[in-house]
Amino acid sequence: MPRVACPSCSRPVALVPIAGRAGHGSVHDHKRHAHELVLCAGSMTQLPLADAVAFQEQLDLEGTLGAQQGAVQATLFS
Repeated sequence: MPRVACPSCSRPVALVPIAGRAGHGSVHDHKRHAHELVLCAGSMTQLPLADAVAFQEQLDLEGTLGAQQGAVQATLFS
C-alpha cells in the first residue's frame, strides 16, 4: 500500500485505495498516541494517490506459496 503523511499529525501511514473513487485513497485508521483509545483526527481522510511519499514493495509470492503448499500436503493425515 502507498504511504502518505497524515494531514493531522504528519506521521507516515497507509493510504488504502477507495473502490468507488479512482486515483484516491483513505488514510488508514491510526492513533496519535499508542496508549490512547482515541483515533487521530486525520483517520479516514480521502487523499489523492499522487500525494504518496512511499510505496510498499511487491513480494514474490509464487516461490513461497509453492513451498508452503508442499509442506502442508506432506504433513496432512500422516
